Amino acid sequence: MTVRINSLLMVICFVGLVLFLSDNALIEMDTMSQNPDYPTGCEMISAVMVLDYFGFDVTVDEFSDKYLLKGNAPYISNGIWYSSDPDMVFLGEPESEDGWGIWAKGLSRSINYFFDENGIKADAVYSCSDTLDNLCFRYIRNNIPVIVWCTVDMAEPYRNISPRIENSVERFTWISPNHCMVLVGFDATGYYFNDPMTGKCRKFGKNESQIAFGANNSQSVVIVTDN
Repeated sequence: MTVRINSLLMVICFVGLVLFLSDNALIEMDTMSQNPDYPTGCEMISAVMVLDYFGFDVTVDEFSDKYLLKGNAPYISNGIWYSSDPDMVFLGEPESEDGWGIWAKGLSRSINYFFDENGIKADAVYSCSDTLDNLCFRYIRNNIPVIVWCTVDMAEPYRNISPRIENSVERFTWISPNHCMVLVGFDATGYYFNDPMTGKCRKFGKNESQIAFGANNSQSVVIVTDN
């Protein structure tokens, strides 16, 4: 009996996967560019794009000045690299070429700070465990865009510096060329992203996207509203 049930479950999962792979979806939403004002602000631009999609009124400048939590970009002291924690704050300034960025946990903190300060009943939820296919199945098919971490042009990722977090013995490794975009669609051969670097919706192949996403610890942020 157990064997029959397991076999049935496998068939159901296989049929579901086949249906998903033959499916497609594309969310229609406005794009925004980080250039020329925010050369390292792809995460912030992605956040404002999604906030705008849900009808929340905030400009990029307002988000940067009032809500984006910021800290120190990597620097050398006594021959050792130090930095603020990207899980908590943006490293540096998004207006500067010397800015670095912020990770999913930190960006969700900044978005939730915006919600709290404006009495908005919504929540930015981060994850470091989903796959792009799961994100598409759970969110894109339901018209919910997802902020994801990858690489510029889905270039091959490489390990950059590993700074020590200030006032801590812990370190983190920065993956380059680090980038953040908004996942808005998929089809049988690739995924669609609103890219702050170009201000356009772009399609990338599944394999290269999955490699870049996985190298950045599969980080994503989704905004959950009452609706």
